[in-house]
Amino acid sequence: MEISEYPPSIRTLNYASPEERAETLALGYVTHNPKKHFKRLKPMAEYLAGQLDGIRHGRVLMAKTNEEMVWLVQNGHVDLVFESVGSAMQLVKQADMQLMLLQWKKGSKDYHSLIITHQSSGMKSLADLKGKRITLGEVDSTTSYQMPVAILERAGHSLIRLNHPKDPVPPGKTGYLIVSGDEKTIAASVARQLTDAGAYSNQDWESAKDTPETYKKELSILYQSRAIPRRLVLARNTLPEPIKTALRSVLLDMKNRPDAEPVLKRFYKTRQFDELPREALEQIVQIQQLLESSSHLKSFSQNQ
Repeated sequence: MEISEYPPSIRTLNYASPEERAETLALGYVTHNPKKHFKRLKPMAEYLAGQLDGIRHGRVLMAKTNEEMVWLVQNGHVDLVFESVGSAMQLVKQADMQLMLLQWKKGSKDYHSLIITHQSSGMKSLADLKGKRITLGEVDSTTSYQMPVAILERAGHSLIRLNHPKDPVPPGKTGYLIVSGDEKTIAASVARQLTDAGAYSNQDWESAKDTPETYKKELSILYQSRAIPRRLVLARNTLPEPIKTALRSVLLDMKNRPDAEPVLKRFYKTRQFDELPREALEQIVQIQQLLESSSHLKSFSQNQ
């Protein structure tokens, strides 16, 4: 397992003393590009640490997979995680993390998973994707992998992973490719007709960076999922209750503090943190049921 701390440190998971660990708030994040995300996470870690009594240091630990993050939480190395619903549910189930708050990432409290196709494809429904190829994002992504896989399986598709866009799709199957990098790669693969469809979020569709106009004019939306809570804040279950209570208060109050404004903006253009409303909790339950119903997601996870 490769765990990263930025800036790089020889003592990645070590502390000088138990007291130093007790005085450190550690934020965790799952990514294949830790350097890119560190500049967004570190200011938040330092801000939160500066607002908490008894906490002197803010730290960021990165893992490449949800399974690695589960290990970090279980072993007391990570205190706080900001994650999408699919990954958050895995951390709740496997690492006993507690749901704390709702994060308005990129200014939104929720978003949707989309399946897009080329305008010339003639496809009208999910059934038309049988025997075709779809481009998906990294396996830890709720909107570009987990949701579309579960949605397609519920619609009667039998999925098989392909290694190349030109790989043949076996009879009775629907092929998918996993791509790394930004969501622009997904839009490009469909716009250039390398694959028949792609999946990502409505925010990616609306972003000129992820879906340039030259691509969008070639594309259409085949399917849009129900609303998904944008991002969830989770705390380590064994984190002392006074710290969890203080963290909740600090995060909720950030929208009212001028000194927190640049931190929120850098932290994925976060508008605010809210208590989880009943609507969001109901959405989480429904999404969890959908994801858990997918035999493909279960088998893929077991083979990792």
